[in-house]
Amino acid sequence: MLGAQLDFAPGARVEIDLEPDFEYGVLVDSGHLTAAGEPVAPAQLRYFPPGARRLSLGAGDEPARMILLGGEPLGESLIMWWNFVGRDHDEIVAFREEWQRQITRDGALITDTQDSAPGQFGIAKGDHLPPIPAPPMPGTRLKPRG
Repeated sequence: MLGAQLDFAPGARVEIDLEPDFEYGVLVDSGHLTAAGEPVAPAQLRYFPPGARRLSLGAGDEPARMILLGGEPLGESLIMWWNFVGRDHDEIVAFREEWQRQITRDGALITDTQDSAPGQFGIAKGDHLPPIPAPPMPGTRLKPRG
């Protein structure tokens, strides 16, 4: 698996060798970047399927920061919704219910993350902000992207 933060000076360019059996994602945090010659918008994930051996990255006229993710393909369809990744709609629903259970007491949102109930999502040490509740589930069943 691969996870790396890359910080770019204005106009910087880099070529990265890739493992051709891996799939990759480029997530831009700030600034403007191109990946394989195509722009990648901030807060958008650009996907690269297995097969590529090199990836060219370039910054625009301002500093930029990105995350490069990669690894062996999982071999199964996944659903991503809000902060949850699951195999199907029902698994996402269960994750949402567990998250809401951890961050509520007597039906109300807790006001300090340190007061979260124990559970699979853990507690962010040192964070005393109120947790962010998950939005309501959409009115349709979630499906993997095709």
